[in-house]
Amino acid sequence: RQRQMCIRDSIGFDVVHEFASEKNRWMRCVLRNNFKVGTLFNDIFCRGDAHLPDVDLYTAGPPCLPRRALPNGLQPFSVACLNDGCTDSLGIVFVRVLQVIDKKRPAAFLIENRVGMKTHHSAFYKFVIKFLQTLKGPGGSKTYKVRARVMNTKVCGGLPQSRPRVYIVGWKRKKEVADFEWPEALRCASLRSVVNIGETGDISALSSASKTTKANLTLALQSWLADPVLVAKADKVCCAQFVSKV
Repeated sequence: RQRQMCIRDSIGFDVVHEFASEKNRWMRCVLRNNFKVGTLFNDIFCRGDAHLPDVDLYTAGPPCLPRRALPNGLQPFSVACLNDGCTDSLGIVFVRVLQVIDKKRPAAFLIENRVGMKTHHSAFYKFVIKFLQTLKGPGGSKTYKVRARVMNTKVCGGLPQSRPRVYIVGWKRKKEVADFEWPEALRCASLRSVVNIGETGDISALSSASKTTKANLTLALQSWLADPVLVAKADKVCCAQFVSKV
């Protein structure tokens, strides 16, 4: 999905998109109108994995795992739950992702999820890592090398947003040509560079923003105003007007 453009910009060459699954019809419209997408499935549960094309890189960002158990005692993300016929979209999608990797064996994969996967669902997190690490080829040898790390967009993405996420990366051992390295820290962009609040502090462009967006921006700007070092680097008048008007 959006990762297609990000990968292209990061590594310098175009990526041929083969397939994706998106249940929201409006998001499917966004994808088709902004990216060169291949086959776009409406539902990952109604997709025949055996007929999916082979890919070099498989990326997935399953819905964030829930903090609840089902009435029958099964966790929404467990294999037992899938076998029991459960289709809780917040967790079972993750199991479907593992099934695709097992079935198609891409050269490499990248999975992203909320940091709560590691902190609130540690048993499942360990299960995922072990499952991927122990996938074996016809000869009985392990297929993938797997690495996982929690990274924050404000550190590794260069964006003024604190968004810690778990990233699980795997690649075929036979295709490894160099040691894997996690991305280095990037200089965080200023909030003003990504939010249009005008040269004179006009916040009319944000009038339709959600309450959560306004609250997050207000807290960020209040922190700036309280820090002399940050204030020296920012437009103090613009920030003060924003905080007072939101």
